[in-house]
Amino acid sequence: MTDETCPTQTASAGALPDSPFRGRLDQAGIGVAGLCLIHCLALPSLAALLPLIGVVSEAEWIHKALVLAALPIAFWAMAMRFRQRWGLVFCGVSLVGVGFLLAPFAVESWEALEEPLTITGALILFCAHLFWWRAHSARRAR
Repeated sequence: MTDETCPTQTASAGALPDSPFRGRLDQAGIGVAGLCLIHCLALPSLAALLPLIGVVSEAEWIHKALVLAALPIAFWAMAMRFRQRWGLVFCGVSLVGVGFLLAPFAVESWEALEEPLTITGALILFCAHLFWWRAHSARRAR
């Protein structure tokens, strides 16, 4: 990968330099998005086996807690990458993912679509963080 195509290359002198913290931030984003996906996809399957997991799986506070955990990570990651090359793309994709996560809470009539919207938002954020983390790891390996 040349420096011209590396997504972590800074676009201006005012951009923040790369740091190990940025890789950890993406790992945290991947982890929270992964937890959300596990919650949305695996727990309903396990609910058939264990009634207690079914109650926890459907608890509204868990959905809100996962979204509240994802928001600061997503916004912090966007703030750190905004001025970097490909940063606007990362921020735009991340905002779309956050929008999908917040939509069921913001529009009451979409509450029935909570699970598919949340899964879509988590997948979008997962992919955005994974892309950036891999690009960051590839650059550090050089």
